[in-house]
Amino acid sequence: MAAILRRAGLPPSTLQLLDGGAEAARALVIAGVDKLHFTGGTAAGLDLHRLQAAHGRPAVLELSGLHVALVLDDADPRATARGILWGKLVNGGRNCISIQ
Repeated sequence: MAAILRRAGLPPSTLQLLDGGAEAARALVIAGVDKLHFTGGTAAGLDLHRLQAAHGRPAVLELSGLHVALVLDDADPRATARGILWGKLVNGGRNCISIQ
């Protein structure tokens, strides 16, 4: 996703992606990251949220395994609806990457 956004013209300093666990995210929060988006476990996520909030900075947590669908203006509504429904209902909705 980061590569796609950069190719679309997003300034390089706007988004930085770090692949790592809670300790890597903790180091970012302590270093002063402007906004944290963390995907991981509940305990680690809540700890990071508290730490980020203590510095008065926003955080977005993805702890549920459910994800949003990004629908662009030029998307075909019928195909998009089918894709979203499939993503939501595949495996009876029991996927760690299910659409919300």
